[in-house]
Amino acid sequence: MGVRIRTLGCAGADGKIRKTTRLCAAANTNFLQIFLVLIQIASRKPQLFYLRLETHLFVMENKKIFVVDDDKMYATMLADHLEEQGFAVNTFATGEDCLAHLGENPDFIILDYYLDSEVPGAKNGLEILQEIKKADEDVRVIMLSSQEHYGVALQTIAKGAIYYVIKDLQSFKEIDSILEGME
Repeated sequence: MGVRIRTLGCAGADGKIRKTTRLCAAANTNFLQIFLVLIQIASRKPQLFYLRLETHLFVMENKKIFVVDDDKMYATMLADHLEEQGFAVNTFATGEDCLAHLGENPDFIILDYYLDSEVPGAKNGLEILQEIKKADEDVRVIMLSSQEHYGVALQTIAKGAIYYVIKDLQSFKEIDSILEGME
Protein backbone atom coordinates (compact mmCIF):
# COMPACT_ATOMS: atom_id res chain seq x y z
CA MET A 1 0.00 0.00 0.00
CA GLY A 2 1.30 3.44 -0.82
CA VAL A 3 0.46 6.77 0.69
CA ARG A 4 -0.19 9.79 -1.41
CA ILE A 5 0.21 13.15 0.27
CA ARG A 6 -2.35 14.85 -1.83
CA THR A 7 -2.14 18.39 -0.62
CA LEU A 8 0.37 20.03 1.63
CA GLY A 9 0.12 23.75 2.01
CA CYS A 10 0.33 26.90 4.02
CA ALA A 11 -2.42 29.40 4.66
CA GLY A 12 -2.12 33.00 5.68
CA ALA A 13 -3.58 34.43 8.87
CA ASP A 14 -6.74 35.18 6.91
CA GLY A 15 -7.10 31.47 6.08
CA LYS A 16 -6.39 31.88 2.36
CA ILE A 17 -4.09 29.32 0.80
CA ARG A 18 -0.70 30.81 -0.05
CA LYS A 19 1.26 27.80 -1.26
CA THR A 20 0.44 24.18 -1.98
CA THR A 21 2.57 21.22 -2.97
CA ARG A 22 1.57 17.82 -4.26
CA LEU A 23 3.73 14.90 -3.22
CA CYS A 24 3.52 11.18 -3.71
CA ALA A 25 5.21 8.59 -1.56
CA ALA A 26 5.91 5.29 -3.30
CA ALA A 27 4.85 2.04 -1.70
CA ASN A 28 8.38 1.31 -0.47
CA THR A 29 8.98 4.78 0.99
CA ASN A 30 9.04 4.92 4.75
CA PHE A 31 5.83 6.80 5.40
CA LEU A 32 6.55 7.27 9.09
CA GLN A 33 9.72 9.27 8.34
CA ILE A 34 7.87 11.51 5.89
CA PHE A 35 5.01 12.00 8.32
CA LEU A 36 7.36 12.92 11.21
CA VAL A 37 9.09 15.55 9.06
CA LEU A 38 5.72 17.02 8.12
CA ILE A 39 4.67 17.11 11.78
CA GLN A 40 7.88 19.00 12.63
CA ILE A 41 7.09 21.55 9.91
CA ALA A 42 3.50 21.86 11.14
CA SER A 43 4.57 22.37 14.75
CA ARG A 44 6.45 25.57 13.86
CA LYS A 45 3.29 27.38 12.73
CA PRO A 46 0.35 25.03 13.20
CA GLN A 47 -2.27 27.66 12.33
CA LEU A 48 -0.69 28.10 8.90
CA PHE A 49 -0.40 24.47 7.96
CA TYR A 50 -2.69 21.80 6.70
CA LEU A 51 -2.15 18.29 5.44
CA ARG A 52 -4.46 15.91 3.61
CA LEU A 53 -3.50 12.25 3.33
CA GLU A 54 -5.02 9.52 1.22
CA THR A 55 -4.08 5.85 1.13
CA HIS A 56 -4.19 3.88 -2.07
CA LEU A 57 -3.43 0.43 -3.32
CA PHE A 58 -1.48 1.24 -6.45
CA VAL A 59 -1.25 -2.01 -8.39
CA MET A 60 -3.62 -4.42 -6.73
CA GLU A 61 -6.81 -2.39 -7.15
CA ASN A 62 -9.53 -4.22 -9.06
CA LYS A 63 -7.88 -7.63 -8.79
CA LYS A 64 -10.39 -10.44 -8.33
CA ILE A 65 -9.98 -12.89 -5.48
CA PHE A 66 -12.01 -16.02 -4.74
CA VAL A 67 -12.15 -17.00 -1.06
CA VAL A 68 -13.10 -20.66 -0.62
CA ASP A 69 -13.82 -21.60 2.99
CA ASP A 70 -16.64 -23.55 4.61
CA ASP A 71 -16.36 -21.39 7.75
CA LYS A 72 -18.79 -18.62 6.78
CA MET A 73 -17.68 -16.22 9.51
CA TYR A 74 -14.00 -16.54 8.63
CA ALA A 75 -14.70 -16.26 4.89
CA THR A 76 -16.81 -13.13 5.45
CA MET A 77 -14.18 -11.51 7.67
CA LEU A 78 -11.43 -12.24 5.15
CA ALA A 79 -13.59 -11.03 2.24
CA ASP A 80 -14.41 -7.78 4.08
CA HIS A 81 -10.73 -7.27 4.87
CA LEU A 82 -9.70 -7.81 1.24
CA GLU A 83 -12.48 -5.56 -0.07
CA GLU A 84 -11.19 -2.78 2.21
CA GLN A 85 -7.84 -3.24 0.44
CA GLY A 86 -9.50 -2.61 -2.93
CA PHE A 87 -10.00 -6.17 -4.18
CA ALA A 88 -13.13 -7.58 -5.76
CA VAL A 89 -13.97 -10.69 -3.73
CA ASN A 90 -16.30 -13.66 -4.24
CA THR A 91 -16.76 -16.23 -1.48
CA PHE A 92 -17.63 -19.90 -1.85
CA ALA A 93 -18.44 -22.48 0.84
CA THR A 94 -17.24 -25.41 -1.28
CA GLY A 95 -14.53 -25.99 -3.81
CA GLU A 96 -17.11 -27.30 -6.24
CA ASP A 97 -18.85 -23.88 -6.20
CA CYS A 98 -15.50 -22.22 -6.87
CA LEU A 99 -14.81 -24.55 -9.80
CA ALA A 100 -18.17 -23.64 -11.32
CA HIS A 101 -17.08 -19.97 -11.39
CA LEU A 102 -13.52 -20.32 -12.70
CA GLY A 103 -14.70 -18.80 -15.97
CA GLU A 104 -14.76 -15.44 -14.14
CA ASN A 105 -10.94 -15.58 -14.22
CA PRO A 106 -9.90 -14.78 -10.66
CA ASP A 107 -6.40 -13.36 -10.16
CA PHE A 108 -6.01 -15.25 -6.87
CA ILE A 109 -7.84 -18.03 -5.06
CA ILE A 110 -7.51 -18.36 -1.30
CA LEU A 111 -8.45 -21.97 -0.65
CA ASP A 112 -9.10 -23.67 2.68
CA TYR A 113 -7.87 -27.23 3.11
CA TYR A 114 -10.90 -28.71 4.88
CA LEU A 115 -14.15 -27.89 3.06
CA ASP A 116 -16.66 -30.48 4.24
CA SER A 117 -18.27 -28.98 7.37
CA GLU A 118 -21.20 -27.43 5.45
CA VAL A 119 -21.55 -30.12 2.79
CA PRO A 120 -20.57 -33.60 3.98
CA GLY A 121 -18.53 -35.37 1.34
CA ALA A 122 -17.33 -32.15 -0.33
CA LYS A 123 -13.84 -32.40 -1.80
CA ASN A 124 -10.95 -31.15 0.27
CA GLY A 125 -8.72 -28.24 -0.70
CA LEU A 126 -5.98 -30.44 -2.16
CA GLU A 127 -8.43 -32.14 -4.51
CA ILE A 128 -9.89 -28.78 -5.52
CA LEU A 129 -6.40 -27.35 -6.03
CA GLN A 130 -5.61 -30.13 -8.48
CA GLU A 131 -8.82 -29.45 -10.42
CA ILE A 132 -8.16 -25.71 -10.46
CA LYS A 133 -4.68 -26.29 -11.87
CA LYS A 134 -6.07 -28.63 -14.55
CA ALA A 135 -8.55 -25.95 -15.60
CA ASP A 136 -6.14 -22.98 -15.39
CA GLU A 137 -2.51 -23.59 -14.48
CA ASP A 138 -1.79 -19.85 -14.28
CA VAL A 139 -4.25 -18.95 -11.52
CA ARG A 140 -2.41 -18.26 -8.27
CA VAL A 141 -3.70 -20.27 -5.32
CA ILE A 142 -2.93 -19.52 -1.69
CA MET A 143 -3.78 -22.45 0.58
CA LEU A 144 -5.25 -21.56 3.95
CA SER A 145 -5.75 -24.02 6.78
CA SER A 146 -5.59 -24.61 10.49
CA GLN A 147 -3.43 -27.65 9.62
CA GLU A 148 0.06 -27.12 11.00
CA HIS A 149 1.54 -30.31 9.54
CA TYR A 150 4.42 -29.64 7.18
CA GLY A 151 3.48 -32.68 5.11
CA VAL A 152 0.12 -31.11 4.21
CA ALA A 153 1.79 -27.81 3.37
CA LEU A 154 4.38 -29.54 1.16
CA GLN A 155 1.68 -31.49 -0.67
CA THR A 156 -0.23 -28.31 -1.52
CA ILE A 157 2.91 -26.54 -2.73
CA ALA A 158 3.86 -29.59 -4.81
CA LYS A 159 0.40 -29.53 -6.42
CA GLY A 160 0.69 -25.87 -7.44
CA ALA A 161 -0.20 -23.59 -4.52
CA ILE A 162 2.07 -20.55 -4.31
CA TYR A 163 1.85 -20.28 -0.49
CA TYR A 164 0.47 -22.14 2.49
CA VAL A 165 -0.93 -19.91 5.24
CA ILE A 166 -1.85 -21.26 8.66
CA LYS A 167 -5.05 -19.78 10.09
CA ASP A 168 -4.06 -17.84 13.17
CA LEU A 169 -4.06 -14.27 14.46
CA GLN A 170 -1.50 -13.24 11.82
CA SER A 171 -3.08 -14.91 8.76
CA PHE A 172 -4.71 -11.73 7.37
CA LYS A 173 -1.38 -9.89 7.63
CA GLU A 174 0.42 -12.78 5.98
CA ILE A 175 -2.09 -12.83 3.12
CA ASP A 176 -1.67 -9.05 2.72
CA SER A 177 2.11 -9.51 2.48
CA ILE A 178 1.76 -12.27 -0.10
CA LEU A 179 -0.62 -10.22 -2.23
CA GLU A 180 1.60 -7.12 -2.01
CA GLY A 181 4.57 -9.26 -3.12
CA MET A 182 2.67 -10.36 -6.22
CA GLU A 183 2.69 -6.87 -7.79
